[in-house]
Amino acid sequence: MQDCILHAKSNFPELKGPKHESTEEAITRFVKQYEQLSEPLRDSKGRLGRADKTKKDLYRLEYDHSELKGQYSSLSIDYKALKTRHLQETDQLKHEISRIRFENTELISSHGVKLRNEQTALQREKAQLKSMLEGQLRKAREDSKEKTKAIEDLNAQIYQERTQWNVHVKRLEGDKSVLESRLESAQTETESCIKDVELKAENRLHRERGKYEELIASLESQIAQLKNEAQEELLTQTQQLIKEHEAESSALRNVIEEFKVASTQREHFKGLTDRDVAGHFLRLANDIEDFSRLGWEFRKEQDWPFTEDRLRQFNHKNTRKLKQQIVQNTMWVILFEHVFRSPFRILGVDGKDIDADWIGIYAPERSRYESAKAFLGAIEPSAPQGRLKEGYEEAVKTAVSAICRALDKVAIVEAREQKILEGILRLSAKIWLEFCSQRYRLMVVMSKGSGDILTSMGSATGSLSLIVRPDLKRYGDSQGRDLERASQIRELRDLIRYRYALDVEIWGMRDVKWYQRDTLRTKMTRADAALATIKSTLENWDRAEFFQTDGEYRRFREIKRRIVDGDKRNWTANPPWERGEIDPRMGPHEKDGRPIQYDIRVSMTRS
Repeated sequence: MQDCILHAKSNFPELKGPKHESTEEAITRFVKQYEQLSEPLRDSKGRLGRADKTKKDLYRLEYDHSELKGQYSSLSIDYKALKTRHLQETDQLKHEISRIRFENTELISSHGVKLRNEQTALQREKAQLKSMLEGQLRKAREDSKEKTKAIEDLNAQIYQERTQWNVHVKRLEGDKSVLESRLESAQTETESCIKDVELKAENRLHRERGKYEELIASLESQIAQLKNEAQEELLTQTQQLIKEHEAESSALRNVIEEFKVASTQREHFKGLTDRDVAGHFLRLANDIEDFSRLGWEFRKEQDWPFTEDRLRQFNHKNTRKLKQQIVQNTMWVILFEHVFRSPFRILGVDGKDIDADWIGIYAPERSRYESAKAFLGAIEPSAPQGRLKEGYEEAVKTAVSAICRALDKVAIVEAREQKILEGILRLSAKIWLEFCSQRYRLMVVMSKGSGDILTSMGSATGSLSLIVRPDLKRYGDSQGRDLERASQIRELRDLIRYRYALDVEIWGMRDVKWYQRDTLRTKMTRADAALATIKSTLENWDRAEFFQTDGEYRRFREIKRRIVDGDKRNWTANPPWERGEIDPRMGPHEKDGRPIQYDIRVSMTRS
């Protein structure tokens, strides 16, 4: 401790005390100095506060003190250099005097008078040099004393400013209490002002509510007027549709007569409704979901696609549910590969040959549903043995084995589970052949996922995309017509109606206030997006081979021209509130500003 105190005294001169001071006295003096220096920085609770400004002044004074010390050291160096030079010159003079004395002893006999004169001159010069050097030395000492005094004055000034700063801090604490009282009074005044503003805002809101009620009444009257106009338009379109329906009915009656003449035997066909199809597929999905609750065996964890910790990273809440979904994903992937990928894959080798013939031509849908109806009877348990049934049984066993191999990595599949799996496979095959026996086309749509997780070990690194229940999509109607275009025509017709409804709504709100236009702009953006989709679809359909007759193609071209040529129908570029009256260049609109509604009813052939 004594060494530390001596080290501090040597590094910090201001900590030096009396010469024979003991260690205990030095520590006591340090503590008292610390209390004196830190007392101005303490708050009412005795805790040290911030003294940023004091630190800045102290740093500035210390910086000035260090500069003065640097100047003092520079002067000391100059003094030492001057003293050294003086000593050197004195030594030179002494050498010169000794040399002269030596010469004087040699020449004293012959040059007595001259030597004495020169000696006198040298003594006089020596005295002058000595007096000059003594004067310079005296001046350097005086300068050093002045610098030392300046340093002492600066130290005294620092102490005085520190004392003044302490007084200033105390005064600021008093000002702080005054400002706090003023702040409380200002908060009270602010609260009263807020209450006044709220009262004024409430009155203003009441007035604005009255204005909005008037605006709502005006809009309701406009809506009623638009409804009347829509009813008139609906009546006109209804009459037109009745006429078209009568014409189409007449044409259909002619087609029916032609079919009656062409048919030589009555065809017995059991059609499945959308509800029947959804029910069959839901039954299969529920069976797969029930089977997927198979428990995973922890003794086979080394064969799992992911460890328990990794599964917990994918789903930290419920790994059991994730395991069930992985099993469902694997079963759907294998069922798709062995059953749903093509119509007759489940029938084994012969089924693959039939699939190859059907895929090669792809057009004769009749061969598909006729063959599927025939194969439904061949896979029944009571059906006689044959090559087709043997292929079916072999395909079922292959699919069951594929699922069992995948499940063996995570669980123990016993004979009872294998029997359940075989039942699921047979149910899948029966449902799929029933679907294939319909005249419309049904397809199982598998979204892009992570594949068979159980067989492809560790293939998923970032995230899992599992197929828990695939989609089932239908193409065509119950008679097998419009297998590729019917749904697109319906979507286009719905999109045109959606655009028409938005146009009517936008035009009806053309007189809204500026602060209500954000909602209207959203509707305008949707309308423009719908129009862009309509134009793109019409552009893709503009091919004569898509239509049965030239008249239908000409009608389609006319509808396309009326829609595409309306360049000024872009609501975002041409807002409705920028026109005081209807601009005839806006595109095909009615006289009252309502856009013309198009009725696209064309029968399109398969491409």
